[in-house]
Amino acid sequence: MVWQLKAKGQAVGDMPGFLDDSVNFNANGYPIESQDKKSPGHSVVTNPNTNMCGRLWNGLLGYNQTLDYSGAGNKLADGSHQFYYSTASGVFKVVSAVNGLCTYALMADQQILIEYNTLTGKVLMK
Repeated sequence: MVWQLKAKGQAVGDMPGFLDDSVNFNANGYPIESQDKKSPGHSVVTNPNTNMCGRLWNGLLGYNQTLDYSGAGNKLADGSHQFYYSTASGVFKVVSAVNGLCTYALMADQQILIEYNTLTGKVLMK
């Protein structure tokens, strides 16, 4: 609803009035990325990569189900990670980002997957 009112049917970066004002929406009205904690907002994208899928997960879920550091992202000199989703351990991890489909795996059983289609908004658990 916020997207319909504020973006007027267009893709928008850093949507004001939605969560922390850092979530990007695509032209279909679905969340596609969230801001990195240590960098400024991002422009609109069409197909998120693994970092974007991770930032979106934590942006929408507020770290309630944290993501594991999956090897993507930059490790800083102090041992922290630049990307929003990188944590020392987590319940889920990003396993792929292909053609707008973000796929997350449960760390305890990586056969259990959650897929989020940024083009349609559909979420599937496999």
